[in-house]
Amino acid sequence: MGDAATRDGTGGDDARVACCRVQVGDDVFTEVYALVAAMDGLITRARGETFARTERDHAYATFDDALPTAVLYASPGTACFSAMHDALAKASDSRVLNYVLRPVLFDASCARANSCAASGVDGNLLRLSGFGIELAVKNMEYKAIDDSKIKSEGDEGDQQEDEEHEDEDNRASKDVFADEPVAGFNFATLAARYPESTDALKLFRDDMKKKLSLASDAPLKVWDIKDLGIQAAQRVALSSDPIGALVDVSQNFPSLADSLSRMPIDKTFAKEVRRNHRKMQPGGLVMSLNGEQLELDTVDVYALVESIAKEVGVYEELVHLGLPSTIAKFLLRIPKKENQVKIDTDNCESIVFYNDVEKDPKFERWSKDVKHLASPSPGGFPRVRRNLYTVVAILDPTDHGMWDMIDMMDQMVEAQMPIRMAQVVVTGARDDTVSTRIDPSDAKFGERVALAANYLMRAHGAEAQRDFLSAISINRQMLSEPSYFAPATYAPPTWALARQVLVTILSQLGGVDGDVEAFIVSAIESTTRNDAARELEHVRRDMSRKGLNAPSVLLNGEYVRDAVARAHGATLATMLNHHLRLEMSRVKTMFTQGEFDGVDDVSAVVTRGASKKYVPWILDEAENPPVYSAPVPYDVERVLDATFASAGDAEEIKPMSIVVIANADTKSGARLIAEVSKYALSDAGSAARFTVAHPGGSAPLAGERARAVQAALLLPSRRAKIPLFFSEICGKGVDADDAATSVGLNAADFKRLMDDDVSVDEISQAHARLVAHYGIKSKCAVIANGRVLDLTFRHCEMDADDFAVFVAVEMEQRSSEIHALVMKKVHAGELNAELGAVSRIVSRASAIVAVKQASSPRKRSIMSLETMAKDAKRTAFKSGTGAAVEIEAILDPLSKEAQRVAPVLALLRDRLSEDVCIRVILNPRINLADLPLKSYYRYVAPPESFMESPGAHITDVPTHKTLTMHVDFPESWMVTTHKATYDLDNLILKDAKDRVIHAEYRLESILVTGHASDERHQPARGTQMILEDDNTRATQGTIVMANLGYFQLPASPGMHKLSLRAGRSADIFKFEAVNDLTDTAAFDRRISENATSVDVFVDSFRGRVLEVNLKRRPGREKADVLLIAKTGPASWISNMFKKSDSRIHIFSVASGHLYERFLKIMMASVKRSTKEPVKFWFIKNWLSPSFKDYLPYMAKEYDFEFELISYKWPTWLNKQTEKQRIIWAYKILFLDVLFPLELKKVIFVDADQIVRADMAELWNMDLKGAPYGYTPMCDNNKEMEGFRFWKQGFWANHLRGKPYHISALYVVDLDRFREIAAGDRLRGMYDQLSRDPGSLANLDQDLPNFAQHEVPIFSLPQPWLWCESWCGNETKAAAKTIDLCNNPLTKEPKLEGARRIVAEWPELDDEVRAFTARVERGEILNPSAIPVAKDEL
Repeated sequence: MGDAATRDGTGGDDARVACCRVQVGDDVFTEVYALVAAMDGLITRARGETFARTERDHAYATFDDALPTAVLYASPGTACFSAMHDALAKASDSRVLNYVLRPVLFDASCARANSCAASGVDGNLLRLSGFGIELAVKNMEYKAIDDSKIKSEGDEGDQQEDEEHEDEDNRASKDVFADEPVAGFNFATLAARYPESTDALKLFRDDMKKKLSLASDAPLKVWDIKDLGIQAAQRVALSSDPIGALVDVSQNFPSLADSLSRMPIDKTFAKEVRRNHRKMQPGGLVMSLNGEQLELDTVDVYALVESIAKEVGVYEELVHLGLPSTIAKFLLRIPKKENQVKIDTDNCESIVFYNDVEKDPKFERWSKDVKHLASPSPGGFPRVRRNLYTVVAILDPTDHGMWDMIDMMDQMVEAQMPIRMAQVVVTGARDDTVSTRIDPSDAKFGERVALAANYLMRAHGAEAQRDFLSAISINRQMLSEPSYFAPATYAPPTWALARQVLVTILSQLGGVDGDVEAFIVSAIESTTRNDAARELEHVRRDMSRKGLNAPSVLLNGEYVRDAVARAHGATLATMLNHHLRLEMSRVKTMFTQGEFDGVDDVSAVVTRGASKKYVPWILDEAENPPVYSAPVPYDVERVLDATFASAGDAEEIKPMSIVVIANADTKSGARLIAEVSKYALSDAGSAARFTVAHPGGSAPLAGERARAVQAALLLPSRRAKIPLFFSEICGKGVDADDAATSVGLNAADFKRLMDDDVSVDEISQAHARLVAHYGIKSKCAVIANGRVLDLTFRHCEMDADDFAVFVAVEMEQRSSEIHALVMKKVHAGELNAELGAVSRIVSRASAIVAVKQASSPRKRSIMSLETMAKDAKRTAFKSGTGAAVEIEAILDPLSKEAQRVAPVLALLRDRLSEDVCIRVILNPRINLADLPLKSYYRYVAPPESFMESPGAHITDVPTHKTLTMHVDFPESWMVTTHKATYDLDNLILKDAKDRVIHAEYRLESILVTGHASDERHQPARGTQMILEDDNTRATQGTIVMANLGYFQLPASPGMHKLSLRAGRSADIFKFEAVNDLTDTAAFDRRISENATSVDVFVDSFRGRVLEVNLKRRPGREKADVLLIAKTGPASWISNMFKKSDSRIHIFSVASGHLYERFLKIMMASVKRSTKEPVKFWFIKNWLSPSFKDYLPYMAKEYDFEFELISYKWPTWLNKQTEKQRIIWAYKILFLDVLFPLELKKVIFVDADQIVRADMAELWNMDLKGAPYGYTPMCDNNKEMEGFRFWKQGFWANHLRGKPYHISALYVVDLDRFREIAAGDRLRGMYDQLSRDPGSLANLDQDLPNFAQHEVPIFSLPQPWLWCESWCGNETKAAAKTIDLCNNPLTKEPKLEGARRIVAEWPELDDEVRAFTARVERGEILNPSAIPVAKDEL
């Protein structure tokens, strides 16, 4: 707050510890009475000062730039907040200042006990909720448990941790009945109902637990597994508490499987399940909130509750309008319609069809009944004789792609595709944004072809024109034959060819006066203006009126431009093909929804919503995203509502309300008012009412014409004459008094209102607030039912046709539907509102719904399950009475999704039953062949009060099986294990000494993710970005993937700066726009002056998802950030090193105590054999807390550096569910983004490997341009020949002679890896292959071997990796590393194999174990007390 003066009632010293501070200009107040007393004076002093809003700001009411701003720095949970807030809110309501809150807690003492502000301020870490814990039964085919007896696991941990959990243990022992079902019995409920039977219930519960434990051990037979899906669903459906039963079954399935398998199946229930499968995929899953699809792979309770709160808020707004709850509920479900730009092609003389499906003889045997749309048909088109598909191609002969389009349309005709088609040939109507011209030898080629084509159209019909164009295309000279990989190529046509075709056609058709040659010379080749030229000009005018350019195509009115096709790397013909497939699917959906029932003109149905003309700044949402705003405050609405005018009956209800912001005293403003009046007087304007608001500012409402406009709008009678009056004074410049008399206004009332300064002042104030509310900075704008159109860039130009398009779009989006619903209630007498207020209700409701739709993420809309649930009487259930929010789900009870969703549904039912209604249809899979769930699951729900500490408690699990724990946390969280006494990867409860096993996880960072694209809408792959923390100055870097342009950066809460990294990224690109996809209503991103950085505020557990639009700088339009420099083999990334890095960088991954033991030995072996400095890199996701605590000690003792790294699995990439396969994936999928951008090379070494050679030899090896090097699989252990799968079948065919490599050791040239986008290629292949459960059995190994035809592998010399499973003993002596590969023949445990195979392993093991023991006994000085040199990376 700089040098601002501090004012309070005690002299100012208390400001240092004040909990609430208000700043207005340079004045700061810490006491409310001092603030109120000085209010008038400080407002005067601060008036005129500019205030820069930030993303931290929460503005109370409407922010008005013309008013001074008061900023309250405080936390809502503090004692002083309420008084300060009330004083500022009162001043804001009086419109004397803006009130902005910046939440901050200045000191822990400011927080009241048990308030939300007190969370985390007492020195302890804040306990979080909103994640899940999975305890999976582990596959123990290969024994991987540490048998170390240095110290019993149960004795590990310090006194502090024991004390920390003592209370929790006591609670667990005292809690006789946890509120958790056992075998379907809720013993807590039973004990509450029958307290006298507590002892008997306890015995019964313990007996049930024992039986469940025994049952979970016995493997089920195949025939017992088969019907488990139906049995589980049946148990849930028959329960008195279905949601509770769903939680129990899904989260405790391994213990319940045996009892479920013995449950008799209700035949009626099973029959209904199978009947449901006709409508939905067995086991199919879907979940929606008010019709908007929710993700099921992770359930973010914070995001869900936030969405529910928004929906409830919108619902209450709609009900406050006077709408019945049934309508308000329906409006919440209206989905945002797709941005499908459609243009009406009817009533355009230049568009003439050369075929007609409903009339052509070749379709006469086809049925006209649309019910055949449901029948399969060869080629994809159902045999329905209706004009369901219409294509209009707008062609320019100077564009080479025109002939491809003509070829495609000819092929469609020959294939008897039921498509009605027309061709419009025109020049001078080009879309010049992106296009490719041909260079014909005759410069007049295009013009002459267009003249000839249009003459043939006028004189002989559309078929003659089509024959002419087709003949030119067919007779082009072929330059290359078509092949499997590419189509044929042709030379550009010439006028000589076209002229020859024209002569032939005219000779056949006749009708030419005189000689054909002479006609062509005079009519086509002449430069004089003749009939043919006039016809072409007429076509140009038609296209201009429609706003259509060439080349382009319309499919059922949908407008597809050549510029868009080229931006996607496609041709217009291929785009048409793509859109045609989509349209076929859409037409079929329309049929299933009954939209063709009883309709004769089906073409009118498929083109419904088409605009009169193409207006890109209104219609093209991709290039010009629409802006929506909430309705103005009611006091402003009250003044404005009386000023709306229309050409029809003043009492008629209008679905569209238009506000034109314009200064009638300016030419541009008057012209805009005249055009809206012209629109209102047209047939298209009959559905709209409008008013005019003066922009104010430097142009007060003083001019005669501006006052005349407002006086007319205030007239009490003859209001239907107002649009005509505006046309006269604003369009023709007629004097106001004369115009009033000539159009029939009440002259006396008009003159009185012209002189009424009180009314003018009131309307001016209302206009000022309206302009401030909508944030209009310009002199002209149009608002229609909430959509705000700033016309500054149009120089206030918007004609009557533009208004018609604007209104039609918004009507089609939502307003028509809302109007129809409201009118239905009006006619039924169910709407409690005056007739004159209904137009206002429709307008405000439309704006509210529009803002809701605009702020919602772009997700698929789901139809309500209500109808389906009525049919599914036994498999569906409903819970909750809420009207505002409806959560619907189709769930398989035995799915991982059900494990996540069920506890959240239970939470919503218990906490928000009055706001939320939950409907579930059970959709189990049938004929199971294996157990669908092999894990226990618990969800950590938010506690009911701040006194409770959130946590998960998993009880009644098998004690002798090996279990592995996994955290299922929200997509935006980066979490690591913080405390764990036991090996969470290999838990055997019977061996544990503690009754309760504790584990704690820590949230390390919140992710900022997003998608970056360039000006061509292509992923900005290879672009480097960094995120800098404004507080700590810590910097994180990443590279943008080619896969969707994805990027990911870890962040802490607070303000950050996202920047393009210095070098090629910042040299080539600049930020053009950055949009927040997490919150579309977020404050605008402020881009730096040099356009290389943008502020990003992380203020939520949801993180940030950004849509980053980059643009190449002038002169760098063709530059590629991945282009390899010409100066030598070193890439641009390498060249950025300021200092050479002499260290050898080694990367590894481990999970579980055994593999951490191996990892210590591997590191010791590396240091023993390698002379150069070494830095180790470990993925910290699965490292135990004890190992992470141990690493600094070992680093000091063995003289190496280390760094822990992590990367969150992207949401769009197909996920693995088994922990081991996830670990394998991390070894290969994210090499380009795991490490700092400066790191140029890294060597991966498996944890269970012994290194015997100096790693410098491998580090310095020339990989011959390959991005990585692997060792081929050994071939000399003949005992394993039957297991060498790569020598037969698929692998033998795929490898085509290349070796199959082992993934236990590899070296990666990260520079080269990034340069060739190897990571993107590997992820692309993985995403496809992994969707087949049978592929990538050895993921980390199979993927690079499969990809080596595209991502080459340098084969390392064989001695670099030896393992007994595949290599013969005769080569063991030369081994540079020895890996403890699993042996599929003997399945020997790892530890036994290590001691037997590697001579030095026992010695290294003893050495490392001895050092570990010294560390655990506290004999080694804590390295954190020793200064560490800064890493030069």
